[in-house]
Amino acid sequence: MTYSNQISYDAEVTYRHQSIRRATAADRLARTVKRRRPRRMDSIHN
Repeated sequence: MTYSNQISYDAEVTYRHQSIRRATAADRLARTVKRRRPRRMDSIHN
């Protein structure tokens, strides 16, 4: 593996970890919103 490939691979792995972390955070936030069920948020989202 060349140097530039190693850099792009590291960037891809970092991006994937960040996107996974962002997805889990969004899922957790959606679960909290679903548990509370605020009417304002429902009117905004729908």
